Formats: sequence, structure tokens, C-alpha cells
Amino acid sequence: MNAAVIWIVFPGLLGLIALVGRKIGPSINLILAGFSLILAWIAWQFPIDQAFDAASTALKISSSFSILGRSLTIADIQRPLIVFVFVANAMWLFGAYLSLPGSLFPGISQIGIAFFVAAISVQPFLYAAIFIAFIVLVSIPLLSEPGQDLGDGLPRFLIFQLLGVPFILFVGWILAGVEASPGNSELVIRAGIGLILGFSFLLALFPFHSWLPKLAQQSHPYSFAFLAFFLPFASLLLALTFFERFAWIRDFQNLDQSLMLLGGIVSAIGALFALVQNDIRRQAGYLIVFQTGIWIAAIGLYVQAGLLIFFTLAWVHLIAMIIWSTSVSGLRLANHGDTNVHALSRISLRHPILLLSYFLSLAAFAGLPFSLSFFPRILLISNVALYSESALVPILLGQFFVILLFIRNFHILLAPFLDKKRGKGEESLLGPVEDPLELDSENPLALIYLGFLIILIVIFGFFPALALNGVSPLITVFPLVGQ
Repeated sequence: MNAAVIWIVFPGLLGLIALVGRKIGPSINLILAGFSLILAWIAWQFPIDQAFDAASTALKISSSFSILGRSLTIADIQRPLIVFVFVANAMWLFGAYLSLPGSLFPGISQIGIAFFVAAISVQPFLYAAIFIAFIVLVSIPLLSEPGQDLGDGLPRFLIFQLLGVPFILFVGWILAGVEASPGNSELVIRAGIGLILGFSFLLALFPFHSWLPKLAQQSHPYSFAFLAFFLPFASLLLALTFFERFAWIRDFQNLDQSLMLLGGIVSAIGALFALVQNDIRRQAGYLIVFQTGIWIAAIGLYVQAGLLIFFTLAWVHLIAMIIWSTSVSGLRLANHGDTNVHALSRISLRHPILLLSYFLSLAAFAGLPFSLSFFPRILLISNVALYSESALVPILLGQFFVILLFIRNFHILLAPFLDKKRGKGEESLLGPVEDPLELDSENPLALIYLGFLIILIVIFGFFPALALNGVSPLITVFPLVGQ
């Protein structure tokens, strides 16, 4: 058996089969989620490049698979990351059963995951940028809803993401020269400029972030959230691989403080722009910028604690994005596509579970007490305070803006519950609005979903050590960065 066949080729084939059989209905999401959990279990249980017994037969999963002069190598040290990716994929597919992002989502998301695993396993690793570009290209049908104007969000997304690829490849061309003569300041400067521009495009850093709020407003919330989680995560894993492979980058003077300061500035800008938006989908676009800045600051800690915080934040951000996209998908459908925060207040009485789920996700973005991200966010802030006071100020400022956003949306969306002047009749609140969804209280799936969220809140909010212990094996994927 070959690792690339198991975790790249097989998921890609499942995605193609799902596209052909997409008329089966939403149940295809559950089938693919089951396969993803099986693949995660295989990565968890069976070593790579080591013989093991299976049904009285000696088997071995080989790590490398050569194609077109390049190799796809999944080392044994990467197994925790493979487990994380396929568990995350299963969670997205389970959520898609409730959110109904479209018949193309199961197949395209599965193909995107195959490209994601290829990006973290390709050798030379610089070609990961090409696989990230493949994810961008294959996601185009997912982000363009049938019968709707494409707008300018999708072209900007395509242009900015693809512009990052040649810069990363250009850096690969000059890295050989830097390794041969690390004292050559001219080559180092060129490599540094190429890396900064390449990752600025891939991570949608200011001023290349304009596609995020536009695409969030123009595409299905669930499809957007899926892409908005995996693309920055894949790009940051590529950045960590640069740090892991090249000692001269790790030894670059003041790089850690520069990354923390950059992350703080990016997070503050994203949070400020989110605060002044009225559409909750545009708010989410800027909150992605805020979260990317938080991730960059965590990487800038440059110690083992930084990697632990980064992967813990990735885990809770994954859950928060699924909660946000599932709840907003329902609210959007109930309000006939209008996600302006003032317009959504008209249907809040009919959908308290969706509303509560939305606030739980927003609380996770804000890092409020007992939310999913409270403990790792406090851990990040306390560690940044030890290393860089200048970076601490914009990070705290960004936190303050997101908390203000939570309070503002909370006040607007809960106004119907607090307005005693309105009559008790539902029609007096909704007027002529025709809600295509049934009441939350009459929907058993909504009740099950809320119960699942409460369990997650209890586990991650009250027992954060469980989350830290769960992601701690991921640190071993980048042993040199975490020294």
C-alpha cells in the first residue's frame, strides 16, 4: 500500500464519484464523512514505512509516490496532521447535511482535501503553492451559486490567489543560491521580498484582502467558510515548512517580533473593518483577516508554545467556522437571502437556536470567557506580552473591536426579545415576511445540533486541557520550529 494512494488518490476518486452521483441528495455528505473518518482512523492507527500485522498478514504503508519527476511523500511524522485534516473534513461534511450548500459541495470539497494533502506532502515542498492554486481553481463552481450574478468577489479571489504562486516559485529558484552562500545579503533580500509578497496574496493580507468580504456576501456561507478555513491554513503550513527547512530563515534577526507585530496589525485592521459592517457575511470576511493575523502572531512566538497555540486556535477556529456557517446558512434562507443584521432581527423570534449558534461562533471569534477560543487566546496574549509589548497593543485592540462587534450584534438581534411594546403575536413582529423554514422548536435536527454545540462548549470552554492534549501531537510535524 502507498500513503499517497490512501490519502490523496482515494479521496480524489471519491470526490469524482460524488460529483457523478450528486443527485443522490444530501445523504452523500454523510457517506463521504464516514469515509473521511475511516481515513483518519487509518492514519491514527497504522505507521508509515513500518511493517505491521493486519488480519495475520504483514503489511506496510510506503511513504513515497513518484509522479512526473516529483514525489508525494507522507512521512510517519505527518500522521497527526493527516488525522486532523480528515477529521476536519468529516466535520464539514456532517455540517453540510444541515446547511445544504449545494449538490456540488460534497464532491468538490473532497477533491479539495485531496489537493490539500498533496500540498503538504509534495517534494520539493515549494510545489505546494501549485496544489493550493488547484484548490482555488476547483472551488470556483462551489463559490458561484446558480442563477446569481458572480459579482467582482470571485474574479478578485482568483486573481489574488493565483498571483501568490509565481512569487513562491520564484523564491524556490533563488533559495539554492541562498543556501550556498547565506551571507549574500542581496539574495536574502530577494528571497524575503518574494516570500512576503507571495504569502500576502495567499493569506489575503492587507491590502490584498478585498475579495474576502465580497466573496462572503456573494457565495453560499457554508462553501465560503469551508474555503476560508482551509486556504489560509494550507498557506500557513507552507510558511511553517519554510521555517522548518531553512535554518537561515529561523535565525533571521528579529523575525519572531516582526511576525508578532505583523499579526497584531493584521488582526486589528480586520477587526476594525468587521466592526463597521452591517452585513454579517461581510463581517465574517473581515473576521477571517482578523483570525489570520492571530495565527501569524502565534507562529511568531517561534517556540513550542507558539505551535501549540497555533494548532489549538486552528482547531477551535474550525469548529467556530462550522457553527457560524451552519447558523448563517439557516438565517439567510429564512430571511430570503438578506443577512443585514437589522433585517435578521425580524426573524430572530422564530429561530432562537440558529441565533444562539451564531452568537456562540461570534463569541469564539471574540475569545469571550467560556467560549471555544478563550483559553488559547489568553495563552497567546500572555506569551506575546513576554516577547513583544509593541505587538501586544494591536492584538488587544483587535480583540476589543471584535468584542464590540459581538455586543453590537447582540443588541440588534435580541431587540425583538426585549421589546415589550410589540404584541405577543408573531405576525406583529414579522409583518408580511414569509419564512420558508419551520420553527427551531419544531425541528429535531436543530435541537440535536444545539445539544452538540453545548457539549463542545463544555469540553473546550471548561476543560481546555483536553483541547491542548488533543492537538499536542501536531507539534511533532515541525520539530525544528518548536525547539
